[in-house]
Amino acid sequence: MKLTDKKAAEIPTRIGLVIVTAVLLALSLIRPPFPVEQALQHAPTVVALGLLLVAAQKNWLKTPAFCCVIAFLWLHILGARYIYSFVPYDDWLDGLFGIRLSDWFRLAAESL
Repeated sequence: MKLTDKKAAEIPTRIGLVIVTAVLLALSLIRPPFPVEQALQHAPTVVALGLLLVAAQKNWLKTPAFCCVIAFLWLHILGARYIYSFVPYDDWLDGLFGIRLSDWFRLAAESL
């Protein structure tokens, strides 16, 4: 399949996003709160980055789908750093906006 000029121009951007994601992954491994669990959390992430790099080079995904996968990986990297259950949402919201999430709201949000 021959790539059009527009699609070929997107490949370096996609590869750049994969590289940025790999850097974010590396940064998340600096002094993690739960170091033993990091390998378990990020082994699939490393595999996904490799597959995403191939997908970027071969243009297997449309741009919106590629961006959604990247966004998911960024959220996963953040959540995996804190082993999901211990992500300090309350501290962040309290620091930024001076509000705290109620236990009921957290239960409802996590059940979705």
